[in-house]
Amino acid sequence: MGNPHLELHFDVNKTVLVDDKVQGIDPETACNQILYWSSWGTVDGDVWRWDGRAPTVDRYGPGTTLFGDFVDARPELDKRALKNGFTSPGYPGERLRVHYEMMLRALALSPADKAALEGVAWAEEVGLHRGVVRLLPSFFALLQWLSDERQDFALVFRTFGADLPEVAAELNAFCRGDHPSYPSARFDGTTAAPDLRLDLNNPERFGSMHRGGEAGTKGEPLCVALGVLDAPRGRDQPPYQNPLAFYAKRAGNLLDSRRAFHAHIRGGGTFAFRDDYSGWARAGFEGPAGKPMCVDTHDTQNVRVFFDDNVREDAANIVDLRDATSGDAIAFEDAIGRCLVRVDPYRAVTDERYFIDALSHCLRS
Repeated sequence: MGNPHLELHFDVNKTVLVDDKVQGIDPETACNQILYWSSWGTVDGDVWRWDGRAPTVDRYGPGTTLFGDFVDARPELDKRALKNGFTSPGYPGERLRVHYEMMLRALALSPADKAALEGVAWAEEVGLHRGVVRLLPSFFALLQWLSDERQDFALVFRTFGADLPEVAAELNAFCRGDHPSYPSARFDGTTAAPDLRLDLNNPERFGSMHRGGEAGTKGEPLCVALGVLDAPRGRDQPPYQNPLAFYAKRAGNLLDSRRAFHAHIRGGGTFAFRDDYSGWARAGFEGPAGKPMCVDTHDTQNVRVFFDDNVREDAANIVDLRDATSGDAIAFEDAIGRCLVRVDPYRAVTDERYFIDALSHCLRS
């Protein structure tokens, strides 16, 4: 029996992109934020001390405390300053500066690539003219590996933010062979490799998720507005109003269920969807209102995997993972490492094989 068809869902921010140009988070700040949430140490009274081990989202064992959790338990501390400057001189993560510098080196474009991108319209749109990568090398390495393995697969980008046009611009340049870091890449339909270009002029390839019926105030039902990426003003602010009429007037087509959504993206190529942050916020940022994905655990020929850095160590959290037949939630212990990957941003930046190894583990499980 041949390889299964893979449907790979990727969160964007802190999963395949590090900095956030839309929110003004530069690479240096992003690296500090990543280390803030992946550095473990011991607590003595009101003092946290790094234990000297490499950053990771995975707990090292009893008695270790993540610095971000240490700060969360102390409301008197300036969380924003500690997170954004974590490894700066005089900060608790100063000893982790070597890991911060390692991340920045891994993110830096070569001088030749930076020069080749000067004055290139798509590169300036994406922000590559600053000399730092946007889509991670480990993500592009995964695409090349899947092609070399003759693996049939589709890409589905999932985000709460407004970063999909930037993702499309860089991905499409990579697919055309216009990215100087990957001059031999061709994923535009001109070779045996799959066409992975994301066409934001084709409404069948992108859309927005909506939860909550006509008024957008309930948890269910779910619908997907194809051809729409913008959102109502104030959607992401309390009281998180998100009426269906906004999407119904703009959509080329409305998919009215999870089943219809997954039937639409079945096959190859690349899709992109803006998930419903307002619905997740109204539900108290709990998993049942997160980014929806259904999995048929008995279908070995069609495998879905969701990669997201906001998966917790003990809960799917941001991903609303359901059984495709029953609609019931899939237990976290049955999903993690199989159809759900808790992305480690530090390793995704510093290890070019990170996504290859993570997916390989899922396929073996």
